[in-house]
Formats: sequence, structure tokens, C-alpha cells
Amino acid sequence: MEDLMAGELATRGGSAEGFQARQLHYDAVADADLVLALESHHRRVLIEEYPQLHKKTFVLGTAARAVDEALPDEDKIAFILRRRPQRRPGDSIGDPYRRGPAAAQKAAAEIQLAVDKIFG
Repeated sequence: MEDLMAGELATRGGSAEGFQARQLHYDAVADADLVLALESHHRRVLIEEYPQLHKKTFVLGTAARAVDEALPDEDKIAFILRRRPQRRPGDSIGDPYRRGPAAAQKAAAEIQLAVDKIFG
């Protein structure tokens, strides 16, 4: 993890300790209920490689936007899977790698907001 993103993670109460980037393999997500990508491009590449993930793979921003329509006590993951929201411009979270502190802060804030909406 880039130092800037590790710093953003730390300011949000997380830790990059032990983090190790690795290539995604089907076995890592085969049993997942929901697979979330940060960018539309990442989702597209993932589905091209593993078409069987199509129905459970979404862009994080798309999934977060969709749960705004869920009832307060509704299972948000089940809602996303049932609703099958369509991507819109602006749903992707831009990769901040080597783009400086402002890009890292923006990406981290967008990720946190989306994750909190879905899982918070």
C-alpha cells in the first residue's frame, strides 16, 4: 500500500500492518456474497476474467448509491443483489496511486463514505 493511503487509513482508525498486494484469483471471491470494485474498469476486467461473478460484482460507488433506497432495517447486501443497480458516471473512485496527498485524501474519504453506507 502506498504510504499516503496507509496514512489515510491510519487517520480513519485502520492499519496497513501486514497488508500485501496480490493478484485477485477466483478462489478468493468465489464464496463471497458481494464483490466490490473501486472503478468500473476493474469490475469489467474482473467479469471478463470470471463471468460467473457478474451477478454479484458491483462498483463500490454504485452499491453505496443504491442502498440509499433501502429501508432502514433491510439487509443492504441482499438489497443490492436484488436491485442490481446500474453504474452511473461518478460511481467510480479514482485510483490515487502516485497522484499526491489530495488524491489519496479524496479516495479515502469516498471509500469510507461508501463502506459506511453499505456496512455501517
